[in-house]
Amino acid sequence: MIVHAIKIVAYLSVVACIGLAVYCGANGIRSVEDIHNFRVMRSVPDPVVVALADGSLAVGSTTKELLAVDTPAWTEDYGRCKIHGFTPERSYDRQTIVTVDGRIVSAHVGSCTWSWTFFDEMPEDVAEAVGSVRGLRYAIDLVPEHAAILQPLLDEQLASLGVQAAAGAGKAEP
Repeated sequence: MIVHAIKIVAYLSVVACIGLAVYCGANGIRSVEDIHNFRVMRSVPDPVVVALADGSLAVGSTTKELLAVDTPAWTEDYGRCKIHGFTPERSYDRQTIVTVDGRIVSAHVGSCTWSWTFFDEMPEDVAEAVGSVRGLRYAIDLVPEHAAILQPLLDEQLASLGVQAAAGAGKAEP
């Protein structure tokens, strides 16, 4: 009888461990810190976070679907790539959604004490081009006497993102 009870307890323990592993794997939980971050993320009542957590917004959702959920506080426009920031009033929380060619490719939320990445399928070439644009714009602002050298490089990166060279002189919205 005791052996039978031990077998049942062992079987239930194995089933519980497998269930926990499947749940954690499905939700991207890979560490104890992730458990904390996941719990905090799920407690955020912001509509963008709720839509991401519930799967209403996912990889491939359209910009139109995103904007139907909430209006971004700011948007940086890099031609094919747009970075939308949602920051609730009087909050340290932030949500950043990246779209490429009108489709969501990346979603991150967090604050100063936690962060959560829902997904990040940003095409490498677009990520590199946006990083280069940001760096070149910063360098031009920092050392304007080198603008003549840096501007053609900036125009080349902007062109790869589908932005006209004339638009290269302007900055992305804050």
